[in-house]
Amino acid sequence: MNHPLHLDQITTLNALAPGYATAMLEAAVVCMADQNHQSGVSLPVNINDRGDKNNIQANWALAISENIHKSYQEPSRTTDYGAMCIAVLLSTILVKKCSAVEPTMGNNGFDFYLCDEEDEYNFYLARLEVSGIRKESKTNTVEKRVAVKKQQTRRSDNSGLPAYICVTEFGTPKASYVKK
Repeated sequence: MNHPLHLDQITTLNALAPGYATAMLEAAVVCMADQNHQSGVSLPVNINDRGDKNNIQANWALAISENIHKSYQEPSRTTDYGAMCIAVLLSTILVKKCSAVEPTMGNNGFDFYLCDEEDEYNFYLARLEVSGIRKESKTNTVEKRVAVKKQQTRRSDNSGLPAYICVTEFGTPKASYVKK
């Protein structure tokens, strides 16, 4: 399955404040540019523990201004926000009925609730834990990070909601989006 992933669409999700969504978009584009990727780059996404992949084409229109470049110099925070952009948008493609996200509060082991904007009762569909790696190393791989994040989501297993883990690596780039 081939899907385009238009990073700019993060700013059209009604559930996110415009500034928050824009920060995610800017961070994702900075992470991609930092690794010498341009709009249209192939982003293979591992979608389960068996290694099945979706081939995604990541596109964006945002140009990195000097102010954007200066604002996203801290690599850890920038990578986290960039990974959130990718994860949220992948959720709208890969999780049935997911059309919105809601950031969580507290130390519950995950970052977002996945939601269906059309559901009048606003029930949550699932939990989403997000992580980002600017450039993979022997000791910091997507696979290792997914395993850590699966453990981390145990804190909220009593919610009864399924958990998805999305780890994005910007160096290759590639991502893993798996259901726990």
